[in-house]
Amino acid sequence: MQGTSIHKPMQKYKKIAIVATSATITFALLLTFILNFSAIKYSFEEFVARQIGAKVESIMVSGVERQDPVALFSALGLKKGSSLVGFDITDAKERIEELDWVKEASVVRKLPSTVMLEITEHKAFARLKLNDGQWLIDQQGQLISKSTDEFKHLPLFEGKSAASQASSLMSILKKQPEIAKQLVGALYVSERRWDLKMASGVKIMLPEKEQEHALMLLKVLDERRNVLSMKGGAVDLRLKDRIVLRLDAKVASSVGYL
Repeated sequence: MQGTSIHKPMQKYKKIAIVATSATITFALLLTFILNFSAIKYSFEEFVARQIGAKVESIMVSGVERQDPVALFSALGLKKGSSLVGFDITDAKERIEELDWVKEASVVRKLPSTVMLEITEHKAFARLKLNDGQWLIDQQGQLISKSTDEFKHLPLFEGKSAASQASSLMSILKKQPEIAKQLVGALYVSERRWDLKMASGVKIMLPEKEQEHALMLLKVLDERRNVLSMKGGAVDLRLKDRIVLRLDAKVASSVGYL
């Protein structure tokens, strides 16, 4: 009896071990298939392309607004009549994503004769002043391309690390739309704080911290004294206990300070 009672549990454990091993092998095979699916699919498509001598008859493009089409098709490396045999989708995708306006690209070879190209472009968020001129940047601070007159309405940022901090500043300014709409540029000073340049020519010197509070004070001051309309001068908001106006005599007299 004792031999039988020991033997049955051992058989049970062996069965469990066999099932577990089988499940592990199945999972491993499935994972390998998933990880290599793209390669398997490409190999099959390449086989079909070779059998039928596939050539490009149409290239379908979507999502392009600003990217130069000549540069785009050059990066794709295909035109009507080009052979689709040996066409490397991954390489084409990488080349296209190196173009100025292209943020992300999807390239699909659809046999027998079509290539589908879907583009997601960068969105110009602001301009950035560099040594070699003005550049467009997206909301993440990434350079897009050289700026043109078409984008002169965008605020111009300058200063070390200004590109990476511009989005944060604009988020704060959105809470004061009357101030934001008059912004034409901003200088990031010593990688710590901002000097805002307004359309009238006045400069707003923000503190390193509590910038939202400083902008609320500026709004009140502008409602009472129209400081954002001054032709030049500066409003210094860096001190917690006071606001300092830096004006020449003509400007001060025109707004009633003298």
